[in-house]
Amino acid sequence: MEERVKSVRTVGIVMALLSGVILMSNVVGLIVSQTLKITIDEYSSQVRAFAPFVATAGIVLSLSLLVAGIFLAKYRNWARTLAIGVSVLYLLYVWGQAIFLAPYNPFDKGEHTFDHFMMALIWSIPFLLLIKFLTSRKVRNSVA
Repeated sequence: MEERVKSVRTVGIVMALLSGVILMSNVVGLIVSQTLKITIDEYSSQVRAFAPFVATAGIVLSLSLLVAGIFLAKYRNWARTLAIGVSVLYLLYVWGQAIFLAPYNPFDKGEHTFDHFMMALIWSIPFLLLIKFLTSRKVRNSVA
């Protein structure tokens, strides 16, 4: 039997910690979107209409990544597969926000800006690196 890659455990712990923080921020975002009833203009009212869906999707994704991180630290192969799948969904989630929801930002007044795409790119890098790490031969053999 091949020796286990020690970094898998570390990556699982870091995934669990970071997804816990993201989970808390999404829960706070959902609570604020449901309790804050201030509407500044038509753009902010459109943002409020999308906020519960975006926050709920973020909660589901971060909760899934939290579970995957906990069990990846225990070298479970299904957790590796779950983490890869959730990372792909997170990429779609981030780019979907950049393309479809960012123009509804009240400060941009319906226009796409370079900032939307830069932030999506910055948020994509950790997920792409995670996918690359989890699909490597050493990790696959270590977790299986």
